[in-house]
Amino acid sequence: MNGRTGIASMLVIALIAAGPLAAPAGAAGQARAGPDLAFRPGSLVNLPDEPHVGDEVITNVTVENAGTADIDGNFTVTFFLNDTGTPLKPAESNVTYSGIPAGESYNVSIGWGTAGLASGVNYTILVVLDLEDRVAEDNETNNRLEQNISFLPQRFPDLSVSPDGVWFDPSPPAAGDNITVTVAVQNHGDAASRFVDVFFYLNDTTTPLAGFVTLKDLNASGSQNASNVWDARALPPGSYDILVFVNPRWATNHHTELDTADNNLTIPVVLGKKVADLAVLGLDFSPPSPKVGDTVVVTVELHNAGNGSSPGCAVGLYRGYELEPVASGPVPPLGPGASASVDIDWNTTGTDSGFNVMRVVVDPGYSFTDTNRTNNSRLWNLTLAGEVDLSLEDLSISPAGPRKGDAVAFTVSVRNRGSLRCGSANLTLSVGGTEADRLPLMTIAAGGVMNATLGWSTSGLIPGVYDYELRVLAGPPDHDTRPENNLLKGSVTVAAPSPSPDLRVSEIRLPAQPPRAGDLLTVGVVVENAGDLDASASTVMVTLESSADMTLWFSEAPVAVPPVAAGRTATVNVSGDTARFAPGIYTLEATVDYGNAVAESNETNNRLAVSLTILGPEVRLAKLSVGEISFAGERVEGRKVDIVVPIANTGNATALDVVVSFIIDGKTAATRNLDQIPAGTSRNATLTWTFPSGDHTVKVLVSSAGIQDATGERRVSVGTGASDQGLLLLALGLGLILILAGAAAAVRLRRPPAPGPKVKLVEEEE
Repeated sequence: MNGRTGIASMLVIALIAAGPLAAPAGAAGQARAGPDLAFRPGSLVNLPDEPHVGDEVITNVTVENAGTADIDGNFTVTFFLNDTGTPLKPAESNVTYSGIPAGESYNVSIGWGTAGLASGVNYTILVVLDLEDRVAEDNETNNRLEQNISFLPQRFPDLSVSPDGVWFDPSPPAAGDNITVTVAVQNHGDAASRFVDVFFYLNDTTTPLAGFVTLKDLNASGSQNASNVWDARALPPGSYDILVFVNPRWATNHHTELDTADNNLTIPVVLGKKVADLAVLGLDFSPPSPKVGDTVVVTVELHNAGNGSSPGCAVGLYRGYELEPVASGPVPPLGPGASASVDIDWNTTGTDSGFNVMRVVVDPGYSFTDTNRTNNSRLWNLTLAGEVDLSLEDLSISPAGPRKGDAVAFTVSVRNRGSLRCGSANLTLSVGGTEADRLPLMTIAAGGVMNATLGWSTSGLIPGVYDYELRVLAGPPDHDTRPENNLLKGSVTVAAPSPSPDLRVSEIRLPAQPPRAGDLLTVGVVVENAGDLDASASTVMVTLESSADMTLWFSEAPVAVPPVAAGRTATVNVSGDTARFAPGIYTLEATVDYGNAVAESNETNNRLAVSLTILGPEVRLAKLSVGEISFAGERVEGRKVDIVVPIANTGNATALDVVVSFIIDGKTAATRNLDQIPAGTSRNATLTWTFPSGDHTVKVLVSSAGIQDATGERRVSVGTGASDQGLLLLALGLGLILILAGAAAAVRLRRPPAPGPKVKLVEEEE
């Protein structure tokens, strides 16, 4: 289709001529000497600005008299599509005005239809002023205005019906009724359908239910209901089909649908027989808080939800799911949709008080056909207050003359003097305005009695007179008819306590430094008698508790505690060997009167605990040091010198197998073995040595297994030559050596020679 086809089908929607508009700014300066019809620049506007094929388009343009003279005669504004040979609509495309003053303007608006045009094609809107040349203008060249317009593809509706959108009234439908069939017609398309005809048929298209139904202006994404009446009064029960056809009216819509596959629907229907459906909708009872013996009026609200009438029947009242009713009432006949209220009078005499589950059932004898028996009954909970009369009798208090610290027992008889059993009750004891004890009581039969004991502790109280109240209250829902006998009042005198000792551990004394595993630990336990009577001899026990909550005996047996006078203390020392305890943190606890030999006023303060840390055993090591090296003898070449080295043990353990190495001028000259050096002592190691002349360095290395080596060092200078006196001494020495050599030779004949240099070792102890 080109731009000139289909023009005959265009529809002008609206034609509006607005009054004069104000002259544009600057128009007077541009005016000509005579009249001049012109279009205001940029005033041509189309709405919508992006129309679809089939849309209604409103074209607006502003016309003005740009001249200086008024126009008194008529002139026209004519709209064309593409060229002057194709007006938008011949009968309505010309807009005629009867003149326009100089400098004034008019807004011209025209609506036109786009059905039959093509999408994606450029069209031209042409607007011509004074097409008939009735106005003599100074400028005839500005009487035409053109603007391009194109269209998006046409939008279409998409009508559909589905089984989910069908319902009947009444429901379920039954033979013999006039049945309203309603179907929801939906528009899933993107355009509205102005007129939609919906046809209803029974079984086939030759039997319409009634005339068709017309829906108007079914908008895009909208839905409307179409209803028709199906006269089934003469039809027997059975299966039927309702056919629904949805057809857009082409003559007035001028469009087709995107999809017509879902415009038709077949609805299977089963017409049943009319039957009743009695339902219990609600119930009420009066009085609202009944008690045993009252006549309770139970009002039951009934409704016939079926499509058939129900005959007269009965409604029964039951306790729970018992088979026999406790009361019943008549139900009148009810037509379809009818309701009725039925009262049942129930005498509650003999019914248990308290919580009761009640049930009402309509037509419990199944006297007629009811389509739904699940709604024929209803449960509810009813609480009946009982007639009871509780009283308190025969109170006894033990001990009768309590002292401070005693536990006092109040024993009383609770009697039910009423005619009904009491389901539950609460017995309370208040002393001095404060609740001391409470006891819940179970069922008490009519005429029955129950004994109960409540306690009161006088610990911490000041001796004196105290008022007490004993009260019993029946539990809900029981109602006590005579509450005045539910209370007993009186007073009790608390005397000062008898003199008695009160032993307690007031202090645990530990060493200033934590003990080490293996030490003998002595713990001082200070026992105080805080009572007002001397305490006889008792015992104290000390235990250790580890971090793993394991209790260990510190002392093998309880330690004796001498008698302690009132207000005095005694200190007991308890000793134990810690070798059997692993290092760690313990809780040390001392308990006095461990065997409960002393009757005390307070047995709760006999214990005291402190934290005890046991360190690991002490590590004992020897520590060797080398003192100043000394030289005994003349320091002359060829002379013997004694090198004396003092070795001290400053550690806390004995050094064993001590090896002393003599290193002279960087070479080991000899070693000496000392079997041991006790802690705090020292020993000397001596080496006799002959030095050559010159300067020498003597170094000593002392070692023992498991400890650090010790070293010492000293330099010595040895002279050369010998004096006369020295020669004499040398001669005497040589003679002595010869004598000794002879003796040594005799010895060597008896034992093998020892290796190493011939030196002399002198050992000394300090």
